[in-house]
Amino acid sequence: MGARGKFQISVLAALFLLCGILGCAQSFYPSVHAFKQDKRAKVIDKIRSAKNSEVSAKKQFSATIKTLSSVDVSRDKKSNKVKRQLEADLNKCGQKATSFIKRIATVENATKEFLRDWEDELDLFSNEKLRRASELKLEKTRQQCEEVVHLMKSAGGKIEPAIIALSDYLLFLKHNLSSYTATSLEEEMSVAVNKTNEVIATMDASIVVAEKFITILSSEI
Repeated sequence: MGARGKFQISVLAALFLLCGILGCAQSFYPSVHAFKQDKRAKVIDKIRSAKNSEVSAKKQFSATIKTLSSVDVSRDKKSNKVKRQLEADLNKCGQKATSFIKRIATVENATKEFLRDWEDELDLFSNEKLRRASELKLEKTRQQCEEVVHLMKSAGGKIEPAIIALSDYLLFLKHNLSSYTATSLEEEMSVAVNKTNEVIATMDASIVVAEKFITILSSEI
């Protein structure tokens, strides 16, 4: 075999080797990308689910405030009906709040897993410039994730004091109304209302941030 023939064989061998390497790369990087997108989609799903649960809980607390404001301390004929409605509202608040709080944990777990895997993938870069860009994006996303979780936890932390205040007020209405002055009763109601309004305000802020973050993550899929 002449030199030209040997050269052609060497070129073909190199081409086959190159195609093999590229084939591996093409099969590897899309799989990494798909894996990352699945994690991102999971985060979006968990945040959206928690946010929707939070919206539902907020609406119920708002409805409870409305019922509370209709309590007539002059003890007219409607008072018993209002008490029953307040008790039903309070039970619903507890149920919806429990559902929301459970979902906060799923958001936290999903975001931690997503961020951890993203951080691990930084070691796959051979281009330092691209690696640094991805790392900066990761840190920004981490801050956004932490803000979402922090605000949800903050809202969740205000729920128990509000429910306790509402429960105490309801218990007193049911058994001790005749022994309490109207002014004092209104003061106690004000405490329950203020604590419930704190829950609603914190939930409002949390919902806005969650919706904004969902939009950002969804645009990157």
